Amino acid sequence: MMEWLKTWMPVFILSFQLLLGLGLWALNQKFVSKKDCHRYRGLVDGKTITMEKKFTTIPTNSEIQELRRDLGELSKELGETQGHLKGLTRAVDLMNEYLLNHGIK
Repeated sequence: MMEWLKTWMPVFILSFQLLLGLGLWALNQKFVSKKDCHRYRGLVDGKTITMEKKFTTIPTNSEIQELRRDLGELSKELGETQGHLKGLTRAVDLMNEYLLNHGIK
């Protein structure tokens, strides 16, 4: 048994070290280095500041509600105008029909 252990123990140790090295290499490929992390963090912080500046001009909830009311009133007025235009269109059609049938003499 000791002879078998003496023969195969270095192989097991070498295999373990190779697997450990491969695992560490894979982890190194998966994770970001500190340098890259700081660089990307700076980019994200810069974009965050830019977005915060843009968001200062976003309308408030009360302004949005006011716009909603105004658009509702505008829609109502447009509906009324459309009704008036339909009435005028009918009147103009009747005038045209009269003029075409009777003509100006």
